[in-house]
Amino acid sequence: MKKYVYIILLLMLFNGCREAVPDQYVDMMTTIRIEPDYRDTVIPCNIAPLNFRIQEEADDYLTCISGSSGEKLYCYDRDVKVELKLWRSLLDANKGSEIKFEIYLKKQGIWYKYPVIKNSVSPNPIDGYLSYRLIEPSYVTYGELSIRQRDLTSFDECDIYNNQVLGGKGKSQCINCHSYQNYRTDHMQFHGRGDYGGTVIASGGKLRKVNLKTEETVSGGVYPAWHPVRNLIAYSVNKTGQLFHSKDLQKVEVQDTYSGLVLYDVDSNRLTVVLNDSNSLATFPSWSPDGRMLYYAAAFFRPSGKDRSAEMGMRYRDLKYNKNSFRRGDDDFRFSRYGVQRRYARAECYVSACVSRWQLPIIYRSRLRHFSYLAQKCRSLSDESPD
Repeated sequence: MKKYVYIILLLMLFNGCREAVPDQYVDMMTTIRIEPDYRDTVIPCNIAPLNFRIQEEADDYLTCISGSSGEKLYCYDRDVKVELKLWRSLLDANKGSEIKFEIYLKKQGIWYKYPVIKNSVSPNPIDGYLSYRLIEPSYVTYGELSIRQRDLTSFDECDIYNNQVLGGKGKSQCINCHSYQNYRTDHMQFHGRGDYGGTVIASGGKLRKVNLKTEETVSGGVYPAWHPVRNLIAYSVNKTGQLFHSKDLQKVEVQDTYSGLVLYDVDSNRLTVVLNDSNSLATFPSWSPDGRMLYYAAAFFRPSGKDRSAEMGMRYRDLKYNKNSFRRGDDDFRFSRYGVQRRYARAECYVSACVSRWQLPIIYRSRLRHFSYLAQKCRSLSDESPD
């Protein structure tokens, strides 16, 4: 025991004797490379420490982090990591001001000081949590897959849903497209495909699994968009395939051969087909903040032959998407061919018909409770079909 205490005291003495900032150094004109490149940014006053790695080789490292107020923080490693409590104290003392990073490198007995890195500290905090899907980078298959939640004010993470909880030999499930109503966690949905699959919706303290595939649509709901106020979800319905590039086999695109739009009323369990035209590829719905407009991307495509998928692959450079929108009436949330005014937005956003798909992280304010029990629930929930 005495041996360990002696070692700890020696380490404390060593760190205490190290020079805080070198008295003599050479000023460098070139900027130092760090990863991630945290410089000239505005950071929320409650963000987790901006830890980074110095990309330059050296014999010794020293980083001084300071502001106009508060204590200075020192790091003597290539990997700059700040203790959470000290970091929060520094940000609290410099709200609306700046913090700076002074980096010194020692090479062959000479210290070099690089240009100061500055970041502004916003007096406004960021919403505390972020969710995202974690999956191995493979387009062939999936194994372990989860929807994760991270505390942005620290580095704490946990599972919201993990497909490994399903259990059972040979059981597998793809989970995707998690979405919330107006960034609130009391209304959430995601898709499960494979064993015990369906669209899982948590709303009003209740959990349900819905099969959104109907005889009129090519698939169940795919890309979701919650209405900002009402308990409505706009979905695209997509028949997709993968397109590979001959020059780079690692690059893959997701291509829609058919797609349309539907609207699902969570409270009444009703599904309304908004757009279902075989010559129109509609996808990526998104509501305006007031909920009066439903925007989506759409492209016109009429094949000349029978092999629709192959022809789309050959003509992908000519197939373009426009930004379109539907407008609803004040009291009518149902979209029908008689009640919808369709118009094209002035700004036309042309993108290739072979659109790469990924799920953006979602930031929200209140912590989402642990949803690992959803796996067991998915096994017991019966599929509901909308009216």
